[in-house]
Amino acid sequence: MLHPASIRAGHLMWTRQGTCWAIWQLEGMSYGMRPVKEKAAARAAHQAMFRVLTGESMLLSVVVAQDPVSIVQRMIEDVDLEEREAWAEEAEARLDDLEGTQAGDRLYFLCVPLPNSGIRKLTVPRRRRPRT
Repeated sequence: MLHPASIRAGHLMWTRQGTCWAIWQLEGMSYGMRPVKEKAAARAAHQAMFRVLTGESMLLSVVVAQDPVSIVQRMIEDVDLEEREAWAEEAEARLDDLEGTQAGDRLYFLCVPLPNSGIRKLTVPRRRRPRT
């Protein structure tokens, strides 16, 4: 089974169907044992964010299952990094992205599909309009 994401560049990701998604990592606001006044402020901030989002969007909350070093070690396991320099750069970039996270940390991401017509608009022949 192929991964649904085909290309990632910065905070943009293209799916195999041609949809481009913008992805931002959010910083969570703690809520748990806060005073009531701070809880109300956090709730108001979350409500404001959800009200601003129009159309399709996705909020992901992911718990880091492993430490970043072990994840990257599995990425480069049995790979000749001198022969696959691009993969070595990718592994190093992932380690940089995950720096400061530990197993058990919760990460939040906001994903929004960008309006685009995909590759089909460029590959489907245009119909000519009849002259009048």
